[in-house]
This record gives sequence, structure tokens and C-alpha cells, in this order.
Amino acid sequence: MILDDDGYVKLQLRNFHGIRLQHFVSGLEEESPDRAPMEGACVSTIEGYTEWVSISAPVISLGWDWIYDPMRVPSMLVRQSSLRTNVMLLDNDGIEVGPFKTSVLLEAVLDCFDWQETVLGAIENRYSMHQGPTQPIVHPAV
Repeated sequence: MILDDDGYVKLQLRNFHGIRLQHFVSGLEEESPDRAPMEGACVSTIEGYTEWVSISAPVISLGWDWIYDPMRVPSMLVRQSSLRTNVMLLDNDGIEVGPFKTSVLLEAVLDCFDWQETVLGAIENRYSMHQGPTQPIVHPAV
């Protein structure tokens, strides 16, 4: 694993499999103000992002956007974008495979990785209304 001058961490795919990633941050995307309101009932979606980092040096970073898909059974988070990463994979001869092929290969690995439960837990913790002791709501006299 090499941190190159171009900012990429370069390694072969077989070496990537041995790297332990940990959750760094996840969040919800704010609704776009230009999104047109819909009339009647519609399927609601929740979109967000997540970022994972390695515990090794040089640090590897993988990030992607996700969507909560209520139409799946069971409902679940689904990756919906290409990866954002500082990884550049190398072939067996040590030649870069390029950003597109790196992304495709890492996405295949990621799609076998059980990340959804960790992200849901992080979202619940981050956006929970029950952070700390609850205070009674006092309404002013009318």
C-alpha cells in the first residue's frame, strides 16, 4: 500500500480485502427546495451519505450516497451512487487500472459488505430527539 504524490492510496485488490474499515460519519440529505410538491399519496424516500475509513496508515476513505427504499421487501438502505474514494487499484503488474475500473471493483466488494445496520444506527443516534434527559414542554398561558 503506497500513498502516492497524486493523493491516491495505491494497492492491489487482493490487498484491499485485508483492510479493516470503520464507520466515520453518516447523515441525511436535506430535501431540495426546488423539489416540486406532489399531489396525493406518494412513496416517500429518505436519502443520505456515509463515509468509512481504514484504521491503517495511509488512511483509506470510502464514501457513497444511499437511499432508503421502502418498496423493497424488507425495506432497506441501498447504495445509489458511485464511490468517492482515495484508492487507486493496481493490476498484477503494478499498473493503475484507472478510476472507473477501481470504482467498479470496489463497489462489487462494497455490495457484499453489511454496512446498512451500522449506518441506520448512526442515523438514529445523530438525529434522535431523545439525546440526553428529556425536559417537559411548558406551554405559555393563553
